[in-house]
Amino acid sequence: MGSRPVEFSDVLQRITPVEGWTFPEECYVLAGLAYGKRVVEIGSFKGRSAVAMAPYAKSLVCVDHFQPLEHAQGFGGVSVLAEFEKNVAPWKDKVRVVSSPSGELQPDLFGGGIGLVFIDGNHDYESVKADLRIAAALPRGTVVAMHDYWNPEFPDVAKAAGEVKNMLPILTAFSLQVFVLT
Repeated sequence: MGSRPVEFSDVLQRITPVEGWTFPEECYVLAGLAYGKRVVEIGSFKGRSAVAMAPYAKSLVCVDHFQPLEHAQGFGGVSVLAEFEKNVAPWKDKVRVVSSPSGELQPDLFGGGIGLVFIDGNHDYESVKADLRIAAALPRGTVVAMHDYWNPEFPDVAKAAGEVKNMLPILTAFSLQVFVLT
């Protein structure tokens, strides 16, 4: 982490070889949001966003079922978990993997002091709602970032988020919507 600011070129260089759907600009925003914070990422796939956040985060808990995605043609092949672990290896001392469906988790699993929750798990309404249940239980001031919020292919992301009353929108970047818990 250190005192060096987040540089777009650094983030771009790290994420380019990692498969995923998070745009470089979104990864840059996530890296800045993660700076110095304990972070929980719900939905990691092969680690593109984790690779963006890990160098700047104090710690990073990555929650995913790490199963190949049926809709992700061209993104299968090698074990998703093996690819993820390879991609985050430079930060293995501060990245904790929870290989589980996020809907089965309890908010207290992560302990206190979480500063950022990044939600990019399953995009169906019930899954997003379950992920938001975890995030909304965290203290005021916690930042919640949601990927595909503005993506018309996944309307349930915004629909479920609209039902959470203690989230104030503060930033939009492409399909990423950032909130703070009130």
